[in-house]
Amino acid sequence: MEQRLARGEITVEEYVHLRAQIEVLPGRRPDHRTVET
Repeated sequence: MEQRLARGEITVEEYVHLRAQIEVLPGRRPDHRTVET
């Protein structure tokens, strides 16, 4: 996705929005709160 941003295929606004969607997808990265318990 960074490559698309660098080539100008997506705007910074689109990039931030897409990143925000990825961040909230379950199972995409470990949740630190559940790891601690």
